[in-house]
Amino acid sequence: MSDSRISRERADASAGLQVAYDDVAPLTEDDPTGSAIALLGLPLVFGGNVSAILLITLFKRHRVVRVVGGLLTAAVGGVATTYFLQEILHVVDGRFWLTAAALGLGIAAINVLLLALHNLFGMAGIGQFLPIGAAGTAVRSAAFFDGAGTAFLVLGCWALAGAVVASIAFRAKKAAPTVAA
Repeated sequence: MSDSRISRERADASAGLQVAYDDVAPLTEDDPTGSAIALLGLPLVFGGNVSAILLITLFKRHRVVRVVGGLLTAAVGGVATTYFLQEILHVVDGRFWLTAAALGLGIAAINVLLLALHNLFGMAGIGQFLPIGAAGTAVRSAAFFDGAGTAFLVLGCWALAGAVVASIAFRAKKAAPTVAA
């Protein structure tokens, strides 16, 4: 029985509740809280971002080589990360190749998108026009250059775009007919 299930049962018992749990996908004994899953964003982001920057730097005039390199990097990154998580740390269970495919596709999606943005907009397309790059630039700008530059405008546009999409989703959900159970 996982530690998370035990703690849920103790909390329910202390509240005077009788609740039966059936863990359909229990966490591993080496990671009973699932914190390793939360950290999976790191290899995805670094695998996708760093490899894209390296490929752009190493193969300046070879767009096809960069894309092929990005896909190969993603495949190797997915397998290597899965091996590390399953076989060394024992924090992820499941089918090895399915997990590797999920991680590899995540890395590829980030990597190939960044390569495509670089092809369209140059280096600014990789960082300065995306939230994470603009956020880093905005912090540097605020700390060292009195907020000079367009990073705040870029972040504002992304925040506005997010608010518009959230509003559209809210309205669509509100307008959708409900089905009685």
